[in-house]
Amino acid sequence: MKALGALLCTVLFVRLAPGRILSCNLDGYKPLEGLTATVREEVLEVRWRGERGQQLRAEFSIRNGEPVVRELAASMTGAEWLVLGRNLTPEFQVTSGMRRLATAQAQALRSLHGTLTPDLIEKEKWNAFWDAPLSIPGNPRAGDSSMGLPRKPEEIRHAWASYHADGCQIMTEGTRLEISFPGLEMGIFSGRLRFTVYRGSNLLRQEAIAKTEQPSVAYKYLAGLKGFAIGKSTRMVWRDPARAWQEYEFGGALNTDAVGLRARNRLGILETGGGSLGFFPPPHKFFFARENEVNLGYIYYRKDGENSYAIGVRHPDHGEGYNPYGISDEIWRRRVAESRGETYNFALYNAPPGTWQRMAVYFYLSPGSGRATQQAMLAYTHGDVYKATPGYKVLVSHFHMHLAEMLTDQGTLDYRPEWPQVFRALGVNIVILADFHSDSHPDDPGPLRLKEQKVYFEACRRLSDRDFLLIPGEEPNVFLGGHYMMLLPHPVFWTHAPTRSRGQSLMDNDPRFGTVYHAGSVGDVMEMMRREQGLVWQAHPRTKSSAGYPDAVRDKDYFLSDRFIGAS
Repeated sequence: MKALGALLCTVLFVRLAPGRILSCNLDGYKPLEGLTATVREEVLEVRWRGERGQQLRAEFSIRNGEPVVRELAASMTGAEWLVLGRNLTPEFQVTSGMRRLATAQAQALRSLHGTLTPDLIEKEKWNAFWDAPLSIPGNPRAGDSSMGLPRKPEEIRHAWASYHADGCQIMTEGTRLEISFPGLEMGIFSGRLRFTVYRGSNLLRQEAIAKTEQPSVAYKYLAGLKGFAIGKSTRMVWRDPARAWQEYEFGGALNTDAVGLRARNRLGILETGGGSLGFFPPPHKFFFARENEVNLGYIYYRKDGENSYAIGVRHPDHGEGYNPYGISDEIWRRRVAESRGETYNFALYNAPPGTWQRMAVYFYLSPGSGRATQQAMLAYTHGDVYKATPGYKVLVSHFHMHLAEMLTDQGTLDYRPEWPQVFRALGVNIVILADFHSDSHPDDPGPLRLKEQKVYFEACRRLSDRDFLLIPGEEPNVFLGGHYMMLLPHPVFWTHAPTRSRGQSLMDNDPRFGTVYHAGSVGDVMEMMRREQGLVWQAHPRTKSSAGYPDAVRDKDYFLSDRFIGAS
C-alpha cells in the first residue's frame, strides 16, 4: 500500500504540477465589453464577441513548458457551445538557406559604382528577386542567376519549434487581445509564440515571432495546429482552382509529410460535425517574389494517427514546371527540360540578423457550416475581387503576356487567350501589358519591331470592349537607367535602338505605320513622352536590373519632370 500510495502521488504530481498555477502577466491587460481574459489555476480563458453577435472562446494552458490550446469553441448565442478542437499543439517548421546577390543586380550595381564592396553586397542582397536559396546546387539555365553558385547541401536547415514557456503575457491593444508565451526555439530562430483575437471578428491569429543572429538567412515556414480528433463527421472541405468543392474525410492511410492542397482563395475549412474551423495564410504577407504565380498548395492537412490530424499553412520546398506564357508547348518543354522541372525562382523571405520575423496562420472559428464559413472568410478580401467603386475603374500594370508572339504562332489576330477573362473575373477594367521585353524584337531598329508593334496594337484593340481595356505598354531597359514602364494614351510606333542611323531624325513618316519615333537617348525618350503626353515610371525599383534605381537618377531632370511619375 505504501508503494501504491507513493506511485499515485508521483502520477498526480507529474500530471498536475507543470500546470497547477498558470503564471500570466496582466500588466498590459484591460478588460473590454465583448473581449475578456480570465485566469483560473492552470487555464487562461479568452472570450470575445465575433461577427453578427456570435460568441467565441479559446482556452490556453502550459504542459511541460509547451503552450497548449485546450479548447476552441463557437456559439451563435453564447448558450450552446460547439467545440471545434481540444488539446491542440501549435506547430511551426522553418526551412532556411543562404541569401545571395543576383547577377542581374550585381551587373546594374557595378555599372553605377564601378565595384562591388562587401558593404554594398550586404545592403543590396536583401532586394533579391532571382535568388533561389533551396535550389541545390543551383541552375542558371532555370533563371537561377545568384552569385556564388554552386550552393551546398549544408546551407539548407530544417527545424521544428520547441517550447520552454514558464508563463504568459496578456496585452490589450485597442480592440484586440494578445497572448504571448516566451521560450520558443526553432533551429537558428528563437522568440515567442503569440495568439491574437479581435473583438468583432471570428479570427484567431497564431504566430511565431522570432529572430536569428545568423548572417544571410532566407527562409520559409509552416504553421498550424496538431492534435485534432477524428470523429465520425470530421472532414476537410475546400474549393479547388476550378471552384469545385472537394473534401477529405481522414479515412485514408497516415501521412508522413504535410499534404498540400491547391485550394482556391487559399482557404481550408475543417468541419467537426458541429461548427467549422477555417484556416488560411496572411493574405498580403505570405507570398514572396516569384516569377510564375502558380498555385502550389499553400494549406495542408496531415493525418498523424488513426484518431489525430493537423492543419495549417505552408510553402512547398520546390516549384513545378508550368507554362505560364502561352508559348508553344515545344519551346516550353525544352525550357522545362533545361531547368529540370524547377520554376524560375523560389526567393523566400529575408531574415537580416536581429530582425523579428512573424510567421503567422489565421484560424476562423464558426458555429456554422463549412460553406457559410467560406463566405464569411472571403468577406475579408472582398471575395478576392477588386471592390467596385462608383466613378472609378480598376487598373493593373506590368504583365508580360507575349501577346504578339502568341497571335503570330496562332496565325490569326482573332485568337482569344484565356488570361483576359481572368482579369475580368477579378474585377479589373484596365490592364497595361509590358510586352517587347524578353519577347518579340524590342531592340530592332524598325523592320521587325514595327510589324510586331502593329500586331500588338491591333490585338489589344480586338480584346478590348466597353468595360475592359488592354493598353499595349512596354518595359524598355535603355537610356533612363534600369527598367521602366511606359504608358501612352494611344498606340505610338517607336524604336529604341542604342544608336540612331546617321542622319535619321527623331520622327519620320512611314507609309505603313504613320508617325514613327526613333529614340536614341534619354532626351529622345522624354521628348516623345512630352509630345505624346505619355508617362514613365521605374519598374521593380532597387531589384533585378533596376538595382540602384531610381535612387541613382533622383536629381536628373527627366526624373524630376512631370512625365516621370515615380516607381512601382
